[in-house]
Amino acid sequence: MSALKPLLTALVLPPAGPLLLLATGLWLGRRAEHRRLASGLSCSALALLWLLSCQSVAVGLSQFLLPSFSPPSLAQVTETQAIVVLGGGIRPGDKRRQIPDELTLEAQERVAIGARWAKASQRPLAFSGGQGWGQQGQSPSEADVASQALWQDHGLKFQWLEADSRDTRENAQMTARLLLPQDVRHIALVTQSWHLPRSVRNFEEAGFKVLPVPVGIPRGTGAVWLDALPSGQGLSLSRQVLREWLGLRLT
Repeated sequence: MSALKPLLTALVLPPAGPLLLLATGLWLGRRAEHRRLASGLSCSALALLWLLSCQSVAVGLSQFLLPSFSPPSLAQVTETQAIVVLGGGIRPGDKRRQIPDELTLEAQERVAIGARWAKASQRPLAFSGGQGWGQQGQSPSEADVASQALWQDHGLKFQWLEADSRDTRENAQMTARLLLPQDVRHIALVTQSWHLPRSVRNFEEAGFKVLPVPVGIPRGTGAVWLDALPSGQGLSLSRQVLREWLGLRLT
């Protein structure tokens, strides 16, 4: 069932969800007796897709649906025993053109923030991330790619690498197997702001005391009229927020 998670998620969340609703409306519209319903479904789908693509709506959803976390102080991070960075995905390379696999922009940001806090607090670093349920083939684990990026970009090394997890719950469970036997229980957890509510819950269930370290706190562009227009950034944020909101209730 878990292997179907990427497919089911893609079908329910935007943009596929509203597009499927639009397709249903168009299909029903072929018959005269259903045209009023079809028109309502089609208009609703277009309005939903427009709204979810607005940065202002996406930010509002994140504030309304998910708990918020403030950035910690240096003193708080220093009190922890380790900084745990969660994986955020890999962009596949192209062997034919000699382009290596690399971290997604979100994962790069998590690694960078983790490195910054590690240098400031002198706390050891751990990374958790293997291959997601949707990955296929012989691509390297995210932990391997992140380890290379941390050394090349920041001159640091992870003290612990967890390279087998496929989702957030497994991140927590498999990281616990590495850290708890070494009596590392108080951690600073680095991941995207919208990902923190579920991550904190999973890591606390695994036996950790967690200090949340948010990355990329959702906010507007500073231009009200731009935030009210559809954008890829707004749609992406809405999708992530809704995904995490569903995850908190279904997992």
